[in-house]
Formats: sequence, C-alpha cells, structure tokens
Amino acid sequence: MAEQKARLRTRLKHVNNQDLLNTGFWITNVCMIVATIIGVFLASNEGFRQAMTFDDINTTEANYYLRRSMLLELEDNLVLVQHQVDILQQAQYKRYDPSRDDLALDHYVWKSMQYSANTMEVPSHLLAGVRRYYRQIERIWRKMAAHQISTQQGLEQVIAANNEVEQQLIPGIRADLKQLRQDLADYQVEVK
Repeated sequence: MAEQKARLRTRLKHVNNQDLLNTGFWITNVCMIVATIIGVFLASNEGFRQAMTFDDINTTEANYYLRRSMLLELEDNLVLVQHQVDILQQAQYKRYDPSRDDLALDHYVWKSMQYSANTMEVPSHLLAGVRRYYRQIERIWRKMAAHQISTQQGLEQVIAANNEVEQQLIPGIRADLKQLRQDLADYQVEVK
C-alpha cells in the first residue's frame, strides 16, 4: 500500500499541468460550453415550433372534416325535409297523418359532435344555426302531428326555415370551410 502511494506521488510530479494555467485553454472550454447551451436552446426552440405547427395542422384538418360532415348531413336533411314537403303539398288529402307522413332526420354527425373536442371550435353562429334548424323542424312536425297547426301552416313554416338555412346558414358554413381549406393550403395540405 505504501509502495502504491509512492508510485502515485511520482506520477503526479511528472503530470504537465501547464494547460490549466493557460488562458487559451479556459477560453476554449468556456466557448464550447456556451456553444453547446446555445445549440441545445435553438434545437429545442425549433422542435417546439415544429410541434406547434404540426398540432395546428392536425386541429385545422380535423375541424375541416367535422364541419364538412356537418354541412353534408345538413344538406341531406334539407333534401329529406323538402321531399316530405313536396309529398304533402302534392297529396290529395292535404292533411298531415303521422302514420304516413312522419319525418326522421339524420343526426349521426350531429350526435357524434357531442363527443368531439373540435365541436366547440366551430363558430358559434354556425353551430347554433344548425341546432335551431333541427329543433324548429322537429317542433313544427310535432305540432302538425298533434294537429295543433294546420298542415298548410306547418309547411309554410318549414319552407321558410329551409329557405333561411339555404340562403344564410349553408353559405356561412361553406365560407368557413373555404377559409379552413385556405389555411391548410398555406401549410401545403390538401383536403377534399
């Protein structure tokens, strides 16, 4: 053990510690440490920016398809309602009969939207417009079934509601979709 200590002392006497006293050595090492810190900061900042851009693209794309599905379902329901209106207007009996004139709207997308986080990103006036239309049509149809209003009066109200949706709500949804499509095109993402 004493012999090992002696060898260690001999070796330490022969170690060249001149680099530790040299200013250039310290400046070089400090520059390397600073460059490493700056490099890590810049890389993490760029990574964060890329992650935020990716999240923005995913969210915008999900919103586009959600709103597109909502529009398609609304248009399908408009066709269903208009078809029922046409049948009732052309019928000889001109009186609503729940057994043969019932209306069943499609609500798959509308109900699915309750469970989507992106639903609350749909502009509120568009979301409220679709909700109001569905509620209004169902209320009018129920009143006609209960004979609280005449078939003719109910059909006039339904036609007015359809016209409002076709002239105001659908163009608003299409304009919103166009804006989302343009936002995605800015990221070079194509949607159908």
